[in-house]
Amino acid sequence: MKSQEEIARMLHEVYETNAKVVGWKTQKECRVRFQDLPESNRLVMLRMADFVRSMIREELARQKDEMKYVEEEY
Repeated sequence: MKSQEEIARMLHEVYETNAKVVGWKTQKECRVRFQDLPESNRLVMLRMADFVRSMIREELARQKDEMKYVEEEY
């Protein structure tokens, strides 16, 4: 699984890209590379990355349990 920072960087890039696509003007100080974001914005993206990682882990665990159940039936 990608690291917290890799996911946060991707989230930031996707957010900025999609904002442009739909004509949304983001804050000027946020239209920078992830590592150059203001500290508070960078921390929010890192927390979002943790949330995404936890959702992925939960889904993988659920799928693993489903597979175990299917295997036990056969």
